[in-house]
Amino acid sequence: MKRGKWSGHALGVSFLLISAAGIYFWGPRFPALPCPFKTISGIPCPGCGGTRAASSLLHGHAIEALETNPLSVLAVLFLACSFCWLSWDIARGTSTYWRLYRVPWSRPARVIAIAILLLNWAWNIYKGV
Repeated sequence: MKRGKWSGHALGVSFLLISAAGIYFWGPRFPALPCPFKTISGIPCPGCGGTRAASSLLHGHAIEALETNPLSVLAVLFLACSFCWLSWDIARGTSTYWRLYRVPWSRPARVIAIAILLLNWAWNIYKGV
């Protein structure tokens, strides 16, 4: 593997580890920053409550995380899988993750992704996050 690609993998893995450690250790201790969208419009955005949900999930409270922001649970699981896959790529000297990442999304996949985002947003508005 070329040095540039390895550096990109290492940077991605490092970012994931630092983010997870920050959310796990420091997330519950500090108040969340106000959401600009919610401040202006008065309704929560699709990402509101994401840090609280990720922190709950990392502390083993999966139901609480799902109740706070279900999309964040999917995001944390995606990041965990990405971390494992990137680590595997670094160990083997391949770049399979980045090749799959560059594959364009099909129309049904885009529609499903938008539907999930809108459902999560409706959930956040219903819960008043």
